[in-house]
Amino acid sequence: MDFNKIKEGAYKNAKNYGEKYNIEIDEEFVTLKFFEEMGEFSEALLTYKKRAGLKNTALKKKQKKNWAKNLPM
Repeated sequence: MDFNKIKEGAYKNAKNYGEKYNIEIDEEFVTLKFFEEMGEFSEALLTYKKRAGLKNTALKKKQKKNWAKNLPM
């Protein structure tokens, strides 16, 4: 998949999200949403590598393990 297809898909997804929740999709929103998603990715990866506690995590242990199995490592 080339970068333009990824970019178009991300734009379409953001536009739909903004319309659904009546949110303005601007640079601030995109930046903060990016960091939110990276946090969830980091949490899943740390859990997969057994380097994080699971007591206060946002996702359930089973969800993280299933998601992390698909990582290309």
